[in-house]
Amino acid sequence: MRRKNDDERRTIIAHCRLSQNEMKILEDKVEKTGLTVSEFMRRLILNKQIKYRPPTIYDVSGLIEAMGVVSKEASNLNQIARYCNEDKYVDPKLEGYLKQAANDIHEVCIKINRMLADEYGNY
Repeated sequence: MRRKNDDERRTIIAHCRLSQNEMKILEDKVEKTGLTVSEFMRRLILNKQIKYRPPTIYDVSGLIEAMGVVSKEASNLNQIARYCNEDKYVDPKLEGYLKQAANDIHEVCIKINRMLADEYGNY
């Protein structure tokens, strides 16, 4: 590892006074980034980009509901697959059900993706 020259070494300690409210705001912003306070302040001073992490606590009620639908459909599809493997025949009505189940699962996946995009943005 190369040794930093005098211009690159961080030897100066900067102090500032903040109100309790200002300190709370700073702590909240720093926590959302995952940076140290020092790195956060350096990036502010140098006009560098500060990326905020997604929150660690998620509202998963919609996802739980969607997972229930997917689980139910997957169970139904599994039973149908077992039946088809035993008889080697797929009834046309059964084929229609399979297509509908696949569409239902696809719609749920789209819904989950939209919920995640609304909450955290598109990546």
